[in-house]
Amino acid sequence: MKRFITPFIAVLLLFCASYAAAQTVTFSVGSTTANRGQQICLPIKVSGFNQILGFQFSISYDPSALQFASVKILNLPDLTEASSFGLPGSGNVPQGKITVLWDEKTFAGLTRPDGTTIFEVCFNVLNS
Repeated sequence: MKRFITPFIAVLLLFCASYAAAQTVTFSVGSTTANRGQQICLPIKVSGFNQILGFQFSISYDPSALQFASVKILNLPDLTEASSFGLPGSGNVPQGKITVLWDEKTFAGLTRPDGTTIFEVCFNVLNS
């Protein structure tokens, strides 16, 4: 039995790696112009978001020009500010960085149409 399990696991891992490598998901950040003292919210949009089980990435910004205010329009199941985001100045997250980690709890994979906003990140403009 042991001889069968090892090759089976190797083939299964190879299949999973091949499937994951074939899929490309793109996250894009909106842009805007603003003046000092304004608050701006930038959408984080996806394309190629097909049968996704999870993702992790970070957003970097200039903390001398922008001050993090909030995240909103959390448009994925279980995507919450408390459990999915590492916010500037909390834990090991430095000013000028926001980390995002999300996983699909049912392991069924989640699909969203191209151009879907999965959340927005808002900043107070310090310098324009």
